[in-house]
Amino acid sequence: MIAKSLDQLKRLWTLIFQRKGSEGSFTRLFENLDPPQRELLLRYVSLDPSELPVIGSVQGPDNWLILTTQRLEWSADGVRVGSYTDSILGVRMDLEAIRRKFRAKSESRHLEIVLSDGSCYTIELEPGMPLIGVWQVLRNLASRNTAMLRKGTV
Repeated sequence: MIAKSLDQLKRLWTLIFQRKGSEGSFTRLFENLDPPQRELLLRYVSLDPSELPVIGSVQGPDNWLILTTQRLEWSADGVRVGSYTDSILGVRMDLEAIRRKFRAKSESRHLEIVLSDGSCYTIELEPGMPLIGVWQVLRNLASRNTAMLRKGTV
C-alpha cells in the first residue's frame, strides 16, 4: 500500500469511529490518547515506518489494544494476540447473549474477530460508544477484505 492510501485509510477509519462511536476513558483515536498510554502501546508494538496508528485502548499494562493501518494487536491479562488487518474477515457482537441477559448492545464489552484461517478471538473493550466505534471500524475493514477476496485481489 502506498503512503497516500494509508493516509486515506486512516482518515476513513477515524471518521467512522467518530461518526458511529466516540472516545471513552480508555479507548480513543491514537493521537488523543494520553502520552503515557501512547508510550505504553509503542513500547509493546513496534510500528513499521509506513504503518499508521489509528485507535488505541489502554486499561492497564496487561490489557490494551491498538489498531493500525496494517495490524490489530491486543493483550488480555498479559496474553498478546495480533493479526494483520488484511486477515480479518469478520467481527461480531454476540447479540443473542446480550438479549438473553436483557442488556443493551451498548453494555457489551466483547467483540469476536474472525480471521482468514478460520480462527476466532474475543477482544474486550470499554463498553458503550467506544466499543461501538471500534466495532464499526472493524466491520468496515472486514467488509473490504471480504470484497477483495471475492474479486481475487488479496
